[in-house]
Amino acid sequence: MKTLGIKNYRLSIAWTRIFCNGSKESYNEKGMQFYETLIKEMIKRDITPYVTIFHWDLPQALQEKGGFANKDIINSYELYATTVIKRLSPLVKNWMTFNEPWVYSFCGHLK
Repeated sequence: MKTLGIKNYRLSIAWTRIFCNGSKESYNEKGMQFYETLIKEMIKRDITPYVTIFHWDLPQALQEKGGFANKDIINSYELYATTVIKRLSPLVKNWMTFNEPWVYSFCGHLK
């Protein structure tokens, strides 16, 4: 990216890499370290990260409970988003909560 002259890069954090089944007990420190290292390397090369928290990769265990149609997912999303933001906010200034919410909501749930 540096060689190509890229100054900004949008990436997504995979929920399934941080909390593989959506629960606090499934936290994966190695997954979090992966993103922290990636972002630090980008910044070292003067590439500004733009981070999307949710890019349609819902943990399977949460999908089996109804996904976003089940209001209980709010607690799981809050845990995930809070964990990621607290850890990476010293490095990331540009956040997007959901990638294309209309597409995910409408096309993903159209019957």
